[in-house]
Amino acid sequence: MAESSGTLPFFDTHAHLNLLPPELPARQAYDRAVSRGMAGLVNIGTRLASSRESIALAEELPQVWATVGIHPSEASATDAEAVNRLRELSRHPRVVGIGETGLDRADIPETPLAVQEASLREHVRLARERDLPLILHCRDAFAPLFAVLDSEELSGRRGVFHCFTGSREEAFGALDRGFWLSFSG
Repeated sequence: MAESSGTLPFFDTHAHLNLLPPELPARQAYDRAVSRGMAGLVNIGTRLASSRESIALAEELPQVWATVGIHPSEASATDAEAVNRLRELSRHPRVVGIGETGLDRADIPETPLAVQEASLREHVRLARERDLPLILHCRDAFAPLFAVLDSEELSGRRGVFHCFTGSREEAFGALDRGFWLSFSG
């Protein structure tokens, strides 16, 4: 049996290094996490600009990977041009997922659910096309989100419901569809 160093490495599947305050630069936060046993992290795209920033961080920092996506709060920006840009960005070798996307009735009521749903569908189709997992955000909208996933017949690598806040039944709904759940600490 291998000797243990006493520390358990961890991997952060949902980080936003590009959104840290100026007094904590991404490189400093990364170095601190690596020194404390972090094996790696995925920096999440929430807009086209942050998706590009995530890729730039993944190019600079060896234990960082990126996702590309448009958050439900920005869903109105998901037009054909944005989808084509996401498609281009998703081809980068350090991109490991599509999102953060999803549906949110609780925190962003100013963005109509129909607009969020149209954006989600584009992300699901891109994930299927690129064979990449989805990073899903869902607040008080599990039934319509499950309906989109079911109608798009997503197969293969599914993804994760990040910061899961649903019920037991909603958890099983996600798990039955092949998704992982993450919980904030």
